[in-house]
Amino acid sequence: MSAPPAPATGPDVAPPGSTGVAPPGSTGTAPPGTAPRGPGPRRPPWRRPGIVAAALAACLVLTGGGVAHTRWDARVERGLTAAHGDLDRAVRALRSARTAGQEVLAGSAHRVVDNAVRRDLAAVLLGGPPRAPESDAPRRARTAEARERATAAAARAERVVAATAAVRTAQAAWELAQATAAHADAHAALGTAVEEALAVLAGSEGRVLDDAVRESLAQAVDTAAAARDEPAPTTTDLLEVAAAGLRDHARALDDARAVVTEAEVAWQAEQDRAAEAARAAAGRAAAQRAAGSGGQGAAARQPGGSRSGTSAGSGSAPRGSTGGSTSGSAGPAPAGGSGATGGAPSGGSSGGSSGGGHYWVEESVGGAWCGDSLGAVWEC
Repeated sequence: MSAPPAPATGPDVAPPGSTGVAPPGSTGTAPPGTAPRGPGPRRPPWRRPGIVAAALAACLVLTGGGVAHTRWDARVERGLTAAHGDLDRAVRALRSARTAGQEVLAGSAHRVVDNAVRRDLAAVLLGGPPRAPESDAPRRARTAEARERATAAAARAERVVAATAAVRTAQAAWELAQATAAHADAHAALGTAVEEALAVLAGSEGRVLDDAVRESLAQAVDTAAAARDEPAPTTTDLLEVAAAGLRDHARALDDARAVVTEAEVAWQAEQDRAAEAARAAAGRAAAQRAAGSGGQGAAARQPGGSRSGTSAGSGSAPRGSTGGSTSGSAGPAPAGGSGATGGAPSGGSSGGSSGGGHYWVEESVGGAWCGDSLGAVWEC
């Protein structure tokens, strides 16, 4: 049995199942070097390799672009946040510096030698701190502006701090000079008080009733002299403390010296009282002696008179009377009789006696004493 004949093939023979009609737009001939396409069904476009590759590439591009944009957006946002943080810190530092500067400026009034440093501080304190950029501007623009303002605020804070330090330095120098001058004045005043106290101590020796007051003054002098001889401090605070201590020592010396002075006054008053009492006692004694001797002399000068006779005119004669009749002999003035009104001069010899009738006169060098027969004695 022989095999069936093979189907005919060739350019002019259509493949099995083909209609033999060329598709629209076809030239009816296959490209050179290729076998003609049969009349079978065509592939869908999405199954073609080129289209799929292009689609995949487009997806990758779109996905990568979206990721890149997301990363860029996050980076811009982080930059803006960091810039706002820098600006916020710079503003807080500037506000703190301005507050400290304002306090120093107010406290340094009339407490610096050159007021130019205070004017410089006032100049940098003018104007408030910067504000955050406007929120409706693009983020990159806001970031740049925030960074610029943060840099400016930080630089201004540094200027405020420097100007504040300059004012503090000038004020400290002024206060040190004032404290040094005050300490020098207190030291000089204490030296004067010590010298005056030493003079009072020397002048009051033996001139107080109780020497305890002088001992207290001497102790105060020793303490004050030790404080006076201490070296002067070099800082303002220590100078002020030392000056206050020197003034306290000077006041203590003044008080102790016043007590000694009062004791001297009391001592002198006692001495004057004793001297006055002694003079009064001496005067009374002299008056008694003069009265006794004068009465005996007057009785001796009465011729033929009786000691027991009485005066015609009883009582004392007027001072300066020169005579008068008597009915009897005048008796002698009793020694130490009552009525002595003065003290006889101390010393001096008797210059004679004169008188007649009812009075007598005892003359002596430096004065005269008069008396009558009744014992009355007076200085005439």
